Amino acid sequence: MTDHRTRISDLSALEAQWERGLQYGILVADLSPEPSAGEFAHVELFLPWCGQSVLVAGEVVEANGPHAVLELDPYDPVILERLLVSGLEAVGAELGLSADEAANRAAEGRAQADSFRADAIAASEPVTLELQTGDLEPLGPDLEPPPDSSGPASEAAPEVVLAGKVSSDPTPEEASVTPKPATSPNSPARAPVSQGTGAPEAKKKVTEVEAAQPTGDPSDIATVAASDGPASLSAEALLSPATQHGDFSKISWPEVLLHFYERRATGVLAIEGFREIRWCYILGGQPLHYLGDHPHPGEFLSDILVGEGWVSSDDWLEAMQAQKLTGILAGEYLVRNRKVERLQLNRALSIRAERITRKLMGMNYGSFRFHPYPQLMGLFPWDPVPVLQLVMDEQRSILAAVSDDSLIGRVAPLYAMHVRLIPARADLLREVLLREEERHLVDSVLPASWPLAELVALDEMSEARLVRFLLTLSELGFVEFARDEGPDNARDSATRECYAMLSSITEADEFEVLGLHWTAITEGVEAAYEERSQRFSEDRFADVMDNELQELLSQIRGRLDAAHEALLSVDVRRRHRKAKIGAGKVRMAAEILLDQAKAARRASNFPLVKACCERILELSPEGSEGRELMARARKWLSDGRLSSIGELSDEDRSSLRQNLARVR
Repeated sequence: MTDHRTRISDLSALEAQWERGLQYGILVADLSPEPSAGEFAHVELFLPWCGQSVLVAGEVVEANGPHAVLELDPYDPVILERLLVSGLEAVGAELGLSADEAANRAAEGRAQADSFRADAIAASEPVTLELQTGDLEPLGPDLEPPPDSSGPASEAAPEVVLAGKVSSDPTPEEASVTPKPATSPNSPARAPVSQGTGAPEAKKKVTEVEAAQPTGDPSDIATVAASDGPASLSAEALLSPATQHGDFSKISWPEVLLHFYERRATGVLAIEGFREIRWCYILGGQPLHYLGDHPHPGEFLSDILVGEGWVSSDDWLEAMQAQKLTGILAGEYLVRNRKVERLQLNRALSIRAERITRKLMGMNYGSFRFHPYPQLMGLFPWDPVPVLQLVMDEQRSILAAVSDDSLIGRVAPLYAMHVRLIPARADLLREVLLREEERHLVDSVLPASWPLAELVALDEMSEARLVRFLLTLSELGFVEFARDEGPDNARDSATRECYAMLSSITEADEFEVLGLHWTAITEGVEAAYEERSQRFSEDRFADVMDNELQELLSQIRGRLDAAHEALLSVDVRRRHRKAKIGAGKVRMAAEILLDQAKAARRASNFPLVKACCERILELSPEGSEGRELMARARKWLSDGRLSSIGELSDEDRSSLRQNLARVR
């Protein structure tokens, strides 16, 4: 037990704390001294305006420096009453309230405390789910939450319309790194995923589980009739036994969504957090509808229908009155009275489900249980939430808040690491809607486990866009950053070499395809073609050959053959230089070659003299200066000592390339 202290500066701060979570048993505050997650703490809430303190206690479920979130112990409601009422009465005069107004405010505080006291007394003890080794685990007989029909009475749930009829991973490796986001439920701006330390970190694993078999008829008709309805523990007991469960402090909401989407699960996901229960109805792995015991502003059907201008406030009020008087749901009433089209109503319900799904993205506390419920098929006639696109868009939006320079700096340690696709998510990744260049990267490039630095060097998209995209895939479990390239390293290495070669020559001119400077002559063309043809022959890659590699080699050979055939012609080479290089650069190259030939003559390096002079003659520089250069080259080539010389040495070839590189 640790003692902490926080100061509630005034009545407004007290009321803000109440709205922020105190009314649900959650304290969000900056504590001194700094707390640690998981500790059990006593917290003194100091009220300076009246010189009083209130002591509460609970578990620290999140700590970020002094900022902490505490789930308070099942309260003594007297503590809450004392906090609210003493605060309201003490500052009434300071706010300029009359005695009657101050008394009314205090009475409101007492009413809130009384209401909470009644709920706290009626509520059953919360179900505790003990997690084992994985994020999602089977609920065996000794872990299955006991049915409880004495749970809290459900508050008014959001209005819904029911229509239709019921129709009959990779093993964690020490070498792998997957950056995870630091999210806070109390901050609208969540931190980006990638801190990029490059240090090995064990990946969280979602465990595949077998569905537990129902234990028989869950209850008799009397028990069913007596249940509190959706989003209550008593109604949850009517479902088939939970087959999977988890803790949001260990697995994120996007990962939960992807987990159930992969399995095309259909059932009820019961979510507990902030002392409330939500039911998420999942159809084919995608959220379809939500109900809860604490309705939230912005989550009502009316928020969408009125907000979109599809019905007026008066129409909605009329529909709510009819629902109270007749039992016909408000949405159905509007459809029957032609105040709204059914397609609009269904669209509104889809929008509502998507809003709530997005709202839960930052959740990193609470727990969930999944109950299979195949009877959902055909019950809800509106479209489910498109999970894949939603989680992709959400992750993109998180990274969009980070500047390019900051993002690249944070991931610098990852540049030497290999980007590897996660095989277990390959089918899922094929379903994701991506931009054209992203789809090409995923389908044609990433399977070869490229180091991040080499992916950047390919220049298929800007560095910042590439990094953002890869970090998005990493956060969603589609790729990982690993120190080794994987089990197929020989084939992957060959694929990378061939792909990089093809990428570099696809838009290149003929000289660049063969790796030549534009001053090259026939002998150089032949030598370069022979060297590259051998380097990218099928014989060289025979041990790792597959269809993808064979296709790459075929495309490379096609480009090499075409360039070789074109450059064998002196006229083609000259036309290329005239059209793309220009007379000025041609003359400059000839001058550089003549200077190098002079130095070679002084050193009696006749092979280099010959090579330089032959290139000058082929370049045929224009103008009087060009004619003078060509005359000097012819004179030196007539030297008899050049008639029986050997080939250029590797050192001379390198020197020639370096000099000519000055004229690109």
